[in-house]
Amino acid sequence: MKRVRKTIRMPEWLTNQLIKIAKFNGISVNALITNACLEMVKDFTAKYQDLEDNKNNK
Repeated sequence: MKRVRKTIRMPEWLTNQLIKIAKFNGISVNALITNACLEMVKDFTAKYQDLEDNKNNK
């Protein structure tokens, strides 16, 4: 899988929380954010699959 570098801005308090959570789980902040984004995409796709299907049929 090709990886793409992206820069995001977020509040310092959120960055600090992500660092703590990543350390607690023994993963990098990048892996934590990637996993969170993957879960959001899965949830969104499951919830709105019918919207995508209707969009592709037009």
